[in-house]
Amino acid sequence: MFCVDISHEKSRRNLKEIFGIDIWSGQMESINKSASKSVDSFYQKRKKLEQEEPLLVVQVDGKGIVMRENLKKATQGQRQKKGEKNGKKKMSTVTAVYGIEQNIRSADDIIRTETDIKTQSLVVLDKKKGVIPQNKVVRATLEGKDRAFQNMAKEVNLRDPEGKKDHIALMDGEKALANKTEEYLPGFTIILDLFHVMERLWSLSYFFHKEGSDEALRWVRKYLKMFLTGKVGYAIGGILQSAKKKGIKPDRIEAMKKHLRYFETKKEYMKYDEYLKKGYPIGSGVIEGTCRSLVNDRMELSGMHWSEKGAEAMLKLRSIKINGFWNEYWEYHISDQKELIYKWDSAA
Repeated sequence: MFCVDISHEKSRRNLKEIFGIDIWSGQMESINKSASKSVDSFYQKRKKLEQEEPLLVVQVDGKGIVMRENLKKATQGQRQKKGEKNGKKKMSTVTAVYGIEQNIRSADDIIRTETDIKTQSLVVLDKKKGVIPQNKVVRATLEGKDRAFQNMAKEVNLRDPEGKKDHIALMDGEKALANKTEEYLPGFTIILDLFHVMERLWSLSYFFHKEGSDEALRWVRKYLKMFLTGKVGYAIGGILQSAKKKGIKPDRIEAMKKHLRYFETKKEYMKYDEYLKKGYPIGSGVIEGTCRSLVNDRMELSGMHWSEKGAEAMLKLRSIKINGFWNEYWEYHISDQKELIYKWDSAA
């Protein structure tokens, strides 16, 4: 329990202070790896608890973790392998599955009439109080996107085995995530996270107006309203036409087109007028919070660097703790390990 929240070294000191027993940090890391062995089977064999909420939502994101070997290579000037980001990190895939009530809104409900230009807080996503994720299960893995999506598919089946709920996948613009969703979660409505849309709209506004200006704010509000009312194509054309009329230089227009192509290729996931009428969520705040609580708060403590097996074990145990399954899991884990030991004894 200590090691899941704080470093092995601090855990060691705490245990020594409380019990007078000095356990090596290496021993503690080994114990954690062993303790995580039953996590996957625990999640798979949990009782089917069909959710009551009409919407079943999944979210996915990536979060880098500093790897011991990658850090060693970086400090020694060795060439990095493909996928070793910045020579130090390996990407974990972070997922969240939850149920939520419908929250029917209009574009005017989403866009704030008064906005703090310093924070660029232009949208409010919740019209009704109390519309919050229920029975959220968060996980993370270094074993790749396929493993993460397999885990989500199993969780979805536990919650809605007959497919009675509306299935929603809130994503960023990464094509690989959309492809995996279609492969492992067929029938899910993929929605492009509005916050990613907002980032690009703000970037586009600065081609026309000074950063931090009221004019930029009004520009973003105008095109956001078009996006939220189902006029994505008109907005793309209008922005490009406006740039040409304003006499923006060709190289700047080419830079703008990168953002506009993003919207063009993601139009099928930007039917916000339909999503709002159905009461679907359109912002991925849940997964952002999960990346912080599940990964950052433990994996990025000062001086942290991990072996791949050690990091995977820690991510598994943190998910158990954060999801509120700690006591339930340990009962299962002890039973599971006893069963394995008896099998080994019988075989011997």
